[in-house]
Amino acid sequence: MEQPLLSITDDVLPYVIFLPSDRDTQMKMLSAVFGSEVNLKILTQFCGSDRVYQKALIDELPYSNKTIINHLKELVSLEVLKEGMEKQEGEKNVWVKYFEVEPSRRWLIFLIYDPETISPETMQELIVEVVRYYVKRIMELAAEFGIDEQVIRNLFEDGIHGQEGG
Repeated sequence: MEQPLLSITDDVLPYVIFLPSDRDTQMKMLSAVFGSEVNLKILTQFCGSDRVYQKALIDELPYSNKTIINHLKELVSLEVLKEGMEKQEGEKNVWVKYFEVEPSRRWLIFLIYDPETISPETMQELIVEVVRYYVKRIMELAAEFGIDEQVIRNLFEDGIHGQEGG
């Protein structure tokens, strides 16, 4: 058997990341998200929350207002987050800015989420969704590069039944 291209050990978790198809956009997104502690801290606030308010980020994170706002703008421009305004009524009606993760980028949040804090139901749903999309894309790529469908099926079968080989 040949030396595998990837030397993967059993002590790693099988994270799958979905990236935009455009290479420049991929690099900008990866650099912005994983190359910035501020962006990671902002995105961590979405772990367990669908919507996060700008004021809460400014109050909770140890960065200046300007830094947080600039990083939020960057994440919006990369289409990781989307922004909106909401009217909060009280003694004084005020408009507050909120952010939500773009649905196609939710995987980023689950990538930085502590897996121990994800409910079994959510984890089941995630696994099914990821496998469904991953298999679909793998089959498309295999066809594009001339890999016989049966080769991919055999690899999945080997993985399911715990066999090694090729």
